[in-house]
Parts: sequence; C-alpha cells; structure tokens
Amino acid sequence: MKTIRCTAIVVILLIIFIPHPITSIGEEGQKLVEVNVESHVKIMESGLIYRLDNIFLLNYQEPIMSNIIFKPPVNHISNLFSIDAKIDGKQALCKSICELGILNPYFRIEFKENIEKTSKLSVSYILINQYSYINQSTLNFSIPMYPIIQIDEKDVKIQSFNMIINIPHDLTLDNASVHVPFAEWTFKERENILYINSTNITANDKVVMFFNLIGKIKQIICPYLEETLEINSAKVKVLTRISIQNKGSNEIGEIQIEIPKNAEDVRVFDIMGDIKLDMDSGKVYLRYPLLRNYNYTFIASCTLPIIDFKNNSEVKISIPHFVLYPIMNANVTLIFPSYVNAKPRDPLPMIMQSLPESVIFKYKLTNVTTYNPKVLTITYNEPAIHVNIVNVLRLLSILLMALLTIALYLSSKRRSYIRFKTIPEHISIVEKLCLKYEEKISLIDELINLGDRFIDGSIKKRLYEQRVDAIRNDLIKLDIEIKELKSTIETRYIRKINEIETELSNLLHILESIESYRKQFLLKKIKKGVYDELTVSSKKQFKKLYAKALSLIKSLREELEKSKY
Repeated sequence: MKTIRCTAIVVILLIIFIPHPITSIGEEGQKLVEVNVESHVKIMESGLIYRLDNIFLLNYQEPIMSNIIFKPPVNHISNLFSIDAKIDGKQALCKSICELGILNPYFRIEFKENIEKTSKLSVSYILINQYSYINQSTLNFSIPMYPIIQIDEKDVKIQSFNMIINIPHDLTLDNASVHVPFAEWTFKERENILYINSTNITANDKVVMFFNLIGKIKQIICPYLEETLEINSAKVKVLTRISIQNKGSNEIGEIQIEIPKNAEDVRVFDIMGDIKLDMDSGKVYLRYPLLRNYNYTFIASCTLPIIDFKNNSEVKISIPHFVLYPIMNANVTLIFPSYVNAKPRDPLPMIMQSLPESVIFKYKLTNVTTYNPKVLTITYNEPAIHVNIVNVLRLLSILLMALLTIALYLSSKRRSYIRFKTIPEHISIVEKLCLKYEEKISLIDELINLGDRFIDGSIKKRLYEQRVDAIRNDLIKLDIEIKELKSTIETRYIRKINEIETELSNLLHILESIESYRKQFLLKKIKKGVYDELTVSSKKQFKKLYAKALSLIKSLREELEKSKY
C-alpha cells in the first residue's frame, strides 16, 4: 500500500510541476502576422537597383512602438547602399542591429509617435553589385525575393506577394534564364517589365530569383558632390559640383542627369566652358571619353521657384539635384537671408554660420541617391513687413525705369548729345578682369608643366592629382568671377575682351589635346616617341597663343590708362 501511495504522489507532482509540451501560451506566441507585399524594383543603367517594399498589415490591431525588425533581401551587407522607412506615410527611423558574426544587415524601424493602428509599412532601399558578368554582353542578376520581417517578436506570413521589375530599354531579358522558385512570372516585352507573384509565404523564406540581361551597363559612381542652395523670397539658386568616376571596363562618352521640374536658366559646364546638354533627355555629352577609373568634374546649375520647396512655414529640400548615380560623400550648403527666422528640424549633424546678410547651414551626407534622397527640413518664416517692403521697392524701381525712359526720349528730341565719360569704377572693373585673365593663363600653363613633370617622374601621382584638382577648382571659380565682372563693363571694351577670350579658348583646346595625348601614352596606346612629337608641336602653338593673349591684355591696360586722364 505504501508503495502504491508513493507512486500516486509522484505521478500527481509530475502532472502539476512539469509543463505540457504544447501550451496555449506557445500557441499564442506562434501566431503569425498576416501581410500583403507589393515590391517595386527598378534596375538602372548603372547597375544600381532601387527597391520599394510596401507591406500591408491585414490582421494586426495593436499599436506598434519600436518593435519592427526588418531585414532587406540582400546577399551581403556590402550590397546595401542606403535604406529609408515610412509608417503610414510618415517618416520613421531605421537603426542598424549589429550582432557578432552576422554579416547580413538587420534594422529596427522606430517611430517617434505612438500609433493607434498601423496599416502600411514602406521600406525603400538601394542595392549595388547584385549581378555578375557571364560574358562581356551578358549579366546575371541574383535578387532575394522576400524581406524578413518580425512584428512584436512574431513572424510574418505573406498571404500575397507581387513584384514588378522595371528593366532599362537598353537591356534585353533572356526569358530562358529566368528562375523564380515557387512563384509565377510573366514578361511584357513592350514595357520591358517582369511581373512576379506568389502566395502563402513565410517571411523568413530565403528564396533567390535569377535572370540574365543582355547588353552593357555603365558602372558610374559619384565619389563626391558639393551642392549649394541659395534661398530667397521668390527663387532658389542651385549650384551643384559633381565628380563622377567610371568603374566599368568601357569608355563613356555621355552621362544622364535629371533636370528638376520647373527649372530655369539650366546650365552644365566645366573649367573649359559650357558642355553640350540635351534638355529633353537629360543627356550630357562629355568633352572627351571618360576612361576606366578616371574622374571627371563638372557643374550643373539652375533656378527653381521657392513654391516647389515651401509648405506653410517649412522648406523641405531633397538632396541631391541632377545626379542619378550613387553618391558616396556630399557636402550641402543652404544659404538663407538673415531676415528669415530659419531653424533646422533635422537631427542630422550640421554647422550653422550667422553672417550680417545671411544664415548658412552646412551638412555632410553619405550614401545618397535621387531615388532615396535626404530631405532637409528648415522652418522658414518671412516677416510680412519685409514682403511689403520688397513690393514697394519693386514698384519704385519700375517707376524709376519709366522716368528714365521718358528723360532719354525727351533728350533725344532736343538733339542734345551727351558724351558719356568712363567713371573710375568701370576702369577698376576692367583692370580686375585683366588680372583674372592673367591668372587663368598662368593656371593653364601650370597644368601643362605639371603633366610634363608627372610623365618625367619628378612628381608623385598623389601630389600631381591633388594639385590638378586644386587648379581645376580655381579655374571654375575664376570663370564665375569673370562672368560677373563682364556683366558690368561698358560696351566699348567688349571687342577687346572677346579677342582675349578667343585666345584663352584656343589655349584650353591645346591643353585638352595635350591631356588626351598623355592619357593615350599612359594607357600604352601610343609610344613615347609619338607622344613627344605630338606634344612638342602643341607646345609651340601654345607659346604663340600665350604671348598673343598677354599682348592683348597689355593693349587693353594701355587703353585704360589713357581713359583715366
């Protein structure tokens, strides 16, 4: 009997204290969150991939607060260039979760405000190097299909998954190469779009799709960008200095830019002057082919209406402008008038500088693209009294112009001829212009001498490239200063100034030819003897034009001296 009693007590204790293998709590913890996913993918001519995942929550009623874990579908952390998230259309934060031994990136998506009910999560990101070359004209793309998501530590079940892949018209899909596991796909050849759909997927399924594209892509990156925006009450002046690099194996003769909507006074130029631009397509035709691993720097500028940026008391500026390629580093400067109470609303690191006439904000950004731009938000309150003063000044200027026109008309009727005498201010402006031209000639001459020293080995490559970049920057600044000075001079000096600029243009063309010969020699396309023969001939012509340009400047100075007395 005692043995039976002891056995019964042990059985009861085991039933009470040992939990069942399957409990109601476990069942609740294993409950999946159901979603529908719409994924939009755009493959760029540069091989860059822009992807937007719209995730629609179907059966989730609880508020979500900093408990969304998202893993972008990428092969490796190095494939992720940038990421951005929104919850119900409002900006959210993506914080990287780093775990030892895990290369694949995970992000916690957080929102500053409490959310009563969430219906949509949007995550956009830029992918790089998602392809490999099979041969010179065929590229194999491998794209993981499904993002991995966790909400409140619950796994996610994708009831419906739809993906749209836009392919550039320069590339052709090889239908026989398409491999999409456990999903259906169709391809519309006219639109060059690949459609994929599947149902009932667990979000941690690591399924990768493959397909081949036939054609060539331009592997272009933007190592550095410098953008300045000058904001006033009516217009925004945009000046963007762009440095691009050819990472591909082929020479590039043209690149693509995006011209902002409503842009006026669009201009693309480099140190040698304006560059050919097709306003309709946005194609920029480079002055000379861009070789592999070489950089090229140019400037794009335009004027935009302030209404495109202003929303009530805020200005929202998306960075970058013009550039369609991945930007590694960007320096952005925003200049506001001092009478505006401008204050930044972004948590981004920033330097503020207050001047008597303006307030300046300087940002340093990394990993930026036009498809996933950085949006800088600044409060912008323009005093009403200033607006009224501006309107009054405009009316007064119109009235003064009308009075001046009437006075000139009456004076011509009386046949009273007035001899205009050059005022000292105009003489000093032309003298400054002469100095700028002499400085420009000196810098062009230094570029040629630097090239000779580099070929002879008397200067190291790093120092050579640093000095060349500095000179080219100085030449760009000089061109801007010369343009401003020319707009204020009298017409009597225009003819001689045009003669000087013609000679300067000829000097730049010779510089361009010498640099082209140097590149061919460094790439071993021409021999040293041929290079020397070509450059000697060009340098003789350069010396003649150099002397002629200085002679014209001297002649103009002599004329200025006579005008003083």
